[in-house]
Amino acid sequence: MIEEPCGPNTKSPPRCHSLAQGYLRALPHIPYRELGLNNVFCKKVADPEAWLTKRFLRPAAWTKGSFNNLKSAPRISFDIEDAKCMVALEVGEIEVSSGEIESSVVARANLHHPGPLTTESICDSIELWPRRKPLLEAALAKILGDSD
Repeated sequence: MIEEPCGPNTKSPPRCHSLAQGYLRALPHIPYRELGLNNVFCKKVADPEAWLTKRFLRPAAWTKGSFNNLKSAPRISFDIEDAKCMVALEVGEIEVSSGEIESSVVARANLHHPGPLTTESICDSIELWPRRKPLLEAALAKILGDSD
């Protein structure tokens, strides 16, 4: 796993992509089974648990029972070209520019490329990230209600 902390103003592509490609090309004999490009996106909301429940559950379906502390953490998957994107939504916190911590909905996205893969096919998939990131961001905007 190669990881790089990023923010909204991070250069594209991230430096970790060229590091990963260098690693792959240095070890081409390794049988790579799959590739996952992971990203974390946040949406600042006052009460993330209530927001997730309201956004993804029909309240009427739950009011007839004794479910008085209902919470939701959905997982959603969809295709982006030849990759499967899996998004897990959860409650979290983000640090804002002032250094304060604020409640948010966290979307952990994995752009999964199934194998078998060669070194070059993995490098090619990594190079496609700048084109695929806006597609992922547009999908997340719809999921999180920032766009219709």
